[in-house]
Amino acid sequence: MGSHEMKVAVIGAGGFVGQKVAALLTEDASVGGISLLDRVEFSHPQRKGITATVGDFADPATRAKVLEGADKVILLAAILGGAAEADYALARQVNVDATLDLFEHLRDTDPATRVVFASTIAVFAKPLPDPVTDTTPTGPTMVYGAQKLMMEVALSNFAAKGWLDGVSLRPSGVMARDG
Repeated sequence: MGSHEMKVAVIGAGGFVGQKVAALLTEDASVGGISLLDRVEFSHPQRKGITATVGDFADPATRAKVLEGADKVILLAAILGGAAEADYALARQVNVDATLDLFEHLRDTDPATRVVFASTIAVFAKPLPDPVTDTTPTGPTMVYGAQKLMMEVALSNFAAKGWLDGVSLRPSGVMARDG
């Protein structure tokens, strides 16, 4: 990897968005290394500089391995919508605990790392206006939306303190993986 090339880690790389992001990253000449992680076997581009890991980003050793040397981290992993409602403990473990652990790991190892956090449109109160804007009030009604909003606030606070360089995005209606 040349000095001008960056390394990007994608956590949750096996889902629909993760696979698209990985494919786009392989086309970017400025990206010299791509570290992909998902908790289940997943298909991914085959190219020099790409490593794919099956594991849990809640595990400190796995997290450290995947994040090592990363200039940018894209966090897509989550327990979504109905699954979060059905299993609060699992949703908290992934959506809050592991996510906060990842933010803290980066704060403690390399605060200059850029973090892109996939939140959700479910952070907003209902009914949703058309269009949804940055001034739309939050007020999640689902566990998933509440947990994502908690992590948006944490990331915003870390960024304000200079602990991380982070941004949250709020996509709508994404299917995480078939089945």
